Amino acid sequence: PPTNYLKDLALAAYPDFRVDALALINWSDVVQAGSTQFWGSILAHGVVDNILVTVPDGPVSNFIGMRSNATWRASFTSKTNWFYALERTVNFSTWNVVSPTNGGVNGTMWLQDTNSPTNAFYRIKAVKP
Repeated sequence: PPTNYLKDLALAAYPDFRVDALALINWSDVVQAGSTQFWGSILAHGVVDNILVTVPDGPVSNFIGMRSNATWRASFTSKTNWFYALERTVNFSTWNVVSPTNGGVNGTMWLQDTNSPTNAFYRIKAVKP
């Protein structure tokens, strides 16, 4: 293909741009053969390679969970501009928030369930407003 069609696309300049789909489309405005009323067509031949996807770090890292007496504690590294809460389930069908929601501190956070059952599963809910 002509080199003037080869372009780098970087979305890093848009700090909270979220992509959920990617399409590579070849469009031509040439009139279709045998007709003067149908403009445009899609035709693609070639190879697509060298696609680089860079994903930022997640909002939770260095997660450690521990139980002490009847209290279950979660320690993790948080980010500012995120809100965090501890959630618990016993059946993976429903999750309940068991701690206050706190703003990230760009460092280590502790969340706890002070009334934890003997058998439960936990996760950190991270929400970016």
